[in-house]
Parts: sequence; structure tokens; C-alpha cells
Amino acid sequence: PEKSGLFLHLNRGKRSVTLNLRSESARGILTALAKWADILVEDFPPSFLPSLGLSYEQLERANPRLVMTSIAPFGQTGPYRDHKATEMGVTALSGAMYVHGVPEREPLRYPPDVVWCLAGSTAAAATTGALLVSRAQGIGQHVDVSALETVVGNVMGRPLSYEYSGVKSQRGARPAGYPQGAFPCQDGYVVFGIGPDRYFRRLCVAIGPDLGRDLLTDPLWATPEARAAHQEEFEAILLEWTMQRSKEDIFRHCQAHGVICAPIYTPEELLQDPQLRARGYFQQLTHPAAGRLSYPGAPFQMAETPWRTDTPAPLLGQHNREVYRDILGFSPEDLAHLHKTGAV
Repeated sequence: PEKSGLFLHLNRGKRSVTLNLRSESARGILTALAKWADILVEDFPPSFLPSLGLSYEQLERANPRLVMTSIAPFGQTGPYRDHKATEMGVTALSGAMYVHGVPEREPLRYPPDVVWCLAGSTAAAATTGALLVSRAQGIGQHVDVSALETVVGNVMGRPLSYEYSGVKSQRGARPAGYPQGAFPCQDGYVVFGIGPDRYFRRLCVAIGPDLGRDLLTDPLWATPEARAAHQEEFEAILLEWTMQRSKEDIFRHCQAHGVICAPIYTPEELLQDPQLRARGYFQQLTHPAAGRLSYPGAPFQMAETPWRTDTPAPLLGQHNREVYRDILGFSPEDLAHLHKTGAV
């Protein structure tokens, strides 16, 4: 895992210890760490820790102020509690896939890691709130995060709309709000997000002169109803225009005309994006196994206390001695025995 991009990204600034919870000695160590810690975050299947005698109720006895956050696909309760799920399964059950894509094709999944990032961000916010209560009132608690519920909360507008109107949303159904989605160009793809009439009119002004056409006054697109009836004709014209230009040229030209448009970046292009570089978003760090790489920074900037970490992700077990010796008071002989027996 030391060379996994996701591991390297998510574990900067952290310490790493190894602990084999199948070992009785290791379970005692986890209890000792829980007694010392403010927060314990875990994403095991809901029945796993309780089966080892490490449920929240049992750990709470060691530390009544402990905040324990559990992240699972469906949470710690309910009929799906022990079901297995991938990101795609969670997205499917949430209803998000039903409206993701185009009508003539099968539903589409979210991009990789979006579901788990939503669940992780939700867990961070909930855990922070629980920690404030713990510090103010001395009361710990179990924070139960369901990935399914975090996704449902992000798409709930459509179910509410259906419940109110009885009309089911359709994938990509924006008859008067086109063009929407990706279009090929000379060196890749660009996306358009044209919605209200004013944006469509701006697009006509932006591309018409290059094609020698006055699109703005063409009766085929004079009204939303006319545009809905002649969508394919306009998208063919737009495609003719995009195929004459690079995606950066299209991006600059459209933005200059107030048109909602963006290039679809490759990973290489993303690392060179002038907006991200101007804000100092990427951070260079050297990892002992992976070498020197560019890492994402914080998606926010704080004027007085800027966020920064200068420590790369750890190697597995890199801090065993530091944590077990300095925090739990284990001797070198204790550590040697734990290592020999496979507990750490």
C-alpha cells in the first residue's frame, strides 16, 4: 500500500502502527489505545469488532469520553446492515444512478471514490461535533455513518420532486437546456452546461461567426420549444465548431463570451492547471518508497492559520516503536514478543 496513490494521498501527516486484531494481545493493545485516544475511526463490517469484544460499549468502559466513528455502506443497523456493497452498489441503491447518464443508454455510476469521500467528509463533520460534546461535557458517543445515506442526502431533490409532482426524472432529459455533456474536439473533449435561454444565446454569438451563420436569429432555435424540436441539428453544428479547435481554445473562447464550458483534463493536464497552480494547491513531498510526487492540498484557504502538512504518508508499522513505547509504555522486550507472536 505504500505505493498506492490513494494511500499516499489520504495518509499524509499520520503515524502508522500495525495491529493484528485476530490476536488476543492485539485486542488488549487496541483497548489501551482507545483509553488514551479522543477518537477511534473504523470501517470494518458492523459485526466484526463486536465479535472480538471490541464494540463501542466495551471500549467505552475503558474511556467514557471516547468518540468512536463507524463508517459502513449501510450503517450499523437496519436490514442491510451486514450486506456487502461496492461504491456502485451504494450509488444504485441511492437512486443517483437512475438519473445519471443519457436516456438511450444504461444508467452510469459515479466516478471512483466519490461515495467514500462523501462518507468520509460526513464522518469528519459528525466526529468533530461529537468531539466538541466530549470535551465540553465529558460524554463520549458512537457516531454511525451510512455511506448510502450520505449519497441519498445529495440527490434527495429528485425524490422530493417526484413525491410532490408524481413525475419521474429522466436521465439527461433537458429538451430546452442543451447542449449538455461532453463533445469531442481536436485534442480531447469539452463539456457544456447550457441551461437558461441567456446562455444558449451567448453560445450562438460565440460560435456563429466562425461558421458564417447568424444562429441567434435562426427560427429553428428562437424559442425553447423550437430548440427542443431541433436539438440534433444544433448539436451537429456545435460539433462542427468544436472539431476545428483545441479544448483550451474552446475553453478560453467560451468563457470570454460568458458560456458555461470546460475542458476534460487528463491527469497530466490537471497537474499543470493554471488555476490550481496559482492558488498553490499542489504540494511536493518526498516519500521513502514512492519518491517525490505532487499531492493535493486543502480545498480551502484560511487567512490566519493556513493548512499544510510536510510529512508524507508513513510506511506500514513505521511508528510501532514510537507509539507502543512512548504512549503505552511497552519495553523493547515487550515489542519483540508482540512482533514474534504476530500481534503487531
